[in-house]
Amino acid sequence: MGGLRRHDGLQPVERWFDPEYWQHVVPGCTIAADADHSSRSDFTARGAESTREVVPPPLRLSDSLIDNLRQRMDTDGYFELSADVLATAGARYDVYMSVIKRLEAGVRALVAAGWPANFIVLFDESWHMVQLLSQVMHSTTGGNECMMDLVAWHIDPSAEEAGFTPHRDRQLGLHELDTAQVAAGFRLKGGASPRDCTCWIALSEASCDNGCIYVIPRSADPAYALGDCSAATTKTSSSATFKLQASELGEP
Repeated sequence: MGGLRRHDGLQPVERWFDPEYWQHVVPGCTIAADADHSSRSDFTARGAESTREVVPPPLRLSDSLIDNLRQRMDTDGYFELSADVLATAGARYDVYMSVIKRLEAGVRALVAAGWPANFIVLFDESWHMVQLLSQVMHSTTGGNECMMDLVAWHIDPSAEEAGFTPHRDRQLGLHELDTAQVAAGFRLKGGASPRDCTCWIALSEASCDNGCIYVIPRSADPAYALGDCSAATTKTSSSATFKLQASELGEP
């Protein structure tokens, strides 16, 4: 194939099912025909010519740090990991950042070719990222595992693009009005050890001016553990000012 067009989706449908086509669109990422899912410590980033990808081992943080993050999750409903903290994972951090950079380039290439950013899930690197963060997510939430719900965004301010309106990712819908249903979303009483959580990763530098996500701590959300129809919600009102924080490349 020659150069890509802005609306490359005009390609024949048969091409959409051809891995070689997608490798041409995103040459820096891989679609392995035969993936080795064994846990290997010698994982290295490979080019698009690779026909066999080795899945990287999970990032592992210290027990004390995991305990601290789990407490933050229970207390605030979220936590953040700085690049400095992730770097304590040693050599695996280099692998992590390699995957981040390939994902960023991949999303940009897809959008340039007229495809949705979310098509990045076609490539191995998206699932390598799931594997890399699997241990951290499992340990800090009480046992959560990936539910295969991956979403990628490419926000272009010049096109007046933006993210979602305020929401909770647990997506209970009308069940938010059912206190028992909301409580069942936590393993422990009082809104501790959530059964559902989201991991957001900055694929490019996110500042307070260009960032597309803000997180509200549970202290400012009386319905976090009890639901929108709870007595706490109807009787509690509060206002608060929150500090905005920039996110460096790769920070979840």
